[in-house]
Amino acid sequence: MKITVLIADDGPDDMKRELGLSLLVEHRDHRILFDTGASGAFADNAAALGIDLSMVDAAVISHQHFDHVGGLRRLLEENRTAPIYLRDAPHHDRFFKVLGVVKKSIGMDPALAAAATDRLVTVDGEHEIAPDIVLT
Repeated sequence: MKITVLIADDGPDDMKRELGLSLLVEHRDHRILFDTGASGAFADNAAALGIDLSMVDAAVISHQHFDHVGGLRRLLEENRTAPIYLRDAPHHDRFFKVLGVVKKSIGMDPALAAAATDRLVTVDGEHEIAPDIVLT
């Protein structure tokens, strides 16, 4: 198994960084993108590393906060076929209260979720996405 960090808040000076996470997990002949960071910067880093995101077999979103799902639009542009596995229903928005008063959405853009419904797979419990690769 090989894991490549595509975006994180720390890393080499020649790579883009941001709050969030994106990893490429390669196991046997499967390529799985784990999270997409806060923006499309993960794809820029992938290109700099010579990684073709159109070859990703599946994507897994750990949870729907902006710093893990913010680059989803870019993934949809770069890869037109990979299913995207989510733990929760994509229409369920997430909020953060600023000073206990102002609610700010920190979840997936509902319009993006609606545009990608044919690729989004809601997972509840164990789910095998490929031989020997199981989401829990």
